[in-house]
Order: sequence, then C-alpha cells, then structure tokens
Amino acid sequence: MSFTRRQFLLTTCGSGIGFILPSFYDEALTLWENHGEILLRPAPDANTILYAYQEMELELNLGDPRTRPPQMIRREFIEKYVYGGLETYFEELSDLDGCEGYDLDAEVDFEEVLDVWGLVDSPWAKAYKYLESLDLGPDFTSPDAVGGISTGTGAPGTNHIALHANDDISLSLLQERLNQLNTGVRIELL
Repeated sequence: MSFTRRQFLLTTCGSGIGFILPSFYDEALTLWENHGEILLRPAPDANTILYAYQEMELELNLGDPRTRPPQMIRREFIEKYVYGGLETYFEELSDLDGCEGYDLDAEVDFEEVLDVWGLVDSPWAKAYKYLESLDLGPDFTSPDAVGGISTGTGAPGTNHIALHANDDISLSLLQERLNQLNTGVRIELL
C-alpha cells in the first residue's frame, strides 16, 4: 500500500486506531495559538529521531535531511542498487553486447547516484518507508479528522518522494500517535 495521506481522528473513546483525544488536540492548539510553540511530548524510551525540516514544507526525515549521496564507483553502485548485483548486471549486459570495455572502477555520475539514493537511502525515503509501515490513522477525509501527513515530491524531474506534515499541529499529533504506538521515535525540529 502506498502512502498518500493520513489524518488523525479525534475521539472521546480512548486511543484506538489513529485516534487522538480531543483534550490533547486542545492542549496542542492552545500552546501553538498562545505561544507559537509545538507540543511534542517526550517519547518513552526514545531511540530514534524523526527530523521535521522546513525548507518549503515540513518534510519528515530519518537522519539529517542535509545529507547528500555518497560518491560511488560503478562496482559499488551496482552491488548496492542493482537487483542481483554484478553477476546479474553483466549477464544482462552480455545479452546486449554492451560489457566490453566497461570500467567498474569509474566514478558514477552524481545525478545517477542521486536518483536511486533519493528513493532508497535518503533520510526522506527512510522516513517514508518507516511511517508507511505504521498505522498512523485513516487515509480518508472525515469531519472528525484534524491535521495530517501527506506525500510530497521534490523538484520536477527528480525521484524525490517524501512525507510532509500539513502544519505544526500535525507534528504534535504525529508525535502523540508515535507515542501511542510505542515506537521510541521522537520528533525534532531542524
């Protein structure tokens, strides 16, 4: 299942699937409106940091969002990112008569590494995969829904896919839901 949008539902019946108590929402909203501060309750046994980085939108990242892809030689790139590694890669190349004179120690073009790394190993890709695996809340619109997390993309022509919090209150709600799920993840603003 792909992640497109998740919202948080308010309920007075406890913390069910994706539910947030109205009292928490009111507390978060009041803190934001009166002091401009985001309510991020500490995560019990926090062992992972989910960074909320605002350049244009509140992008979610597991790891520093300013991280850049590594420089790689062709051999490293194939072993890391091509299914089946070198053996499969060269089998396919030999079928196309394209493996003669192939330099495995040549540096891979930055843009080529960036395209794949952005989908697999970037901090935003890791956050996307991790949060997609959790039951954060429903993926539909409801009159009882508040805040939300949605899929966003980078510049046109890039393979950048990430998750964005709709607003600051959504970060409070996400942290509360992560705490309910006992994830050990704490949100930190960058």
